[in-house]
This record gives sequence, structure tokens and C-alpha cells, in this order.
Amino acid sequence: MTISFNEHKAFHNDLYVNLPQLKIDHYFDTYYFVVDYEFLPNEETEEKVKISLKNLLADWENAVKTMAVGETIYLPIDFSDQYIGTLKVFKQIHNLLKISYCTHYNMAMFPSQMGKVKFSEKTESYNGSESFGIYMDNFIDELQREYSKIKF
Repeated sequence: MTISFNEHKAFHNDLYVNLPQLKIDHYFDTYYFVVDYEFLPNEETEEKVKISLKNLLADWENAVKTMAVGETIYLPIDFSDQYIGTLKVFKQIHNLLKISYCTHYNMAMFPSQMGKVKFSEKTESYNGSESFGIYMDNFIDELQREYSKIKF
């Protein structure tokens, strides 16, 4: 997994996400990171995006670590005014996750609202056919690696 921010692209097509197992190799926008009025409301800078992205990855890690067996969670990564693109994570057994990508149309949120928005299979509009299994510890290691690569 690769998640990287290109601070020279003015908040559009500047968040590179590569998940080869899901055939995702795409640039997303960080516009919703920079205009997030619930986090540093008077700041619209590259630094805010970096802090917000680090916070989001930390929220992902916490959500994964606290999952129960049989539970599904959604990790938002693609923020738009028309939909939210998420990683759908299902905890199969104690340390095994099944991950796919799905979108939720007619929803909008800011990255700082991850814990406040309730996604469900009922809100899924598109669920990609690709999925992969990964040990929870390995997924968390990947999140921590991407987190540590974000520099100020």
C-alpha cells in the first residue's frame, strides 16, 4: 500500500493511493482535507492536509485495532461532494482481514468526521469485485509505514 501527498498540486489530484491487490492506482483530491471546517478551521495549507492525513491514518489504525470478529468497518479515502470512497474492511477471524473498495453515493463528509459518519452495506452504491486478505498486524504495519512517511 502507498498513500502519499503531493503538496505541489493545489489540492486536486494530489493524494496518490496505490493498492495493487484492489487494482487501485489513482490520484484523489485533498480538497476536503483543506476545507475541513471542523479541523483547523481558519487554515487552508499543505501543512493542514498533512496533519489531517496523519490523523486519518491514525483513525484507521484505531478502527482496525478495535474491530470485533465478524465486524465490517469503512475507511474513507476519497472525499467528494457526491460520494465517499472507502476501503471496506471485514474481520474474518482473530487476525485476518478481508479488504475491498466501495463507494457511498449521496454522502459527503470531511476527513475529521470519520468517527461520526455511519457507513453500512445499505449506503454502498458500488462495491468493487476485487478483494484481498491480509493479516491485521501486516495491515497496521503498512498504515504505520505510510503515516511515518508524511513529513513536515
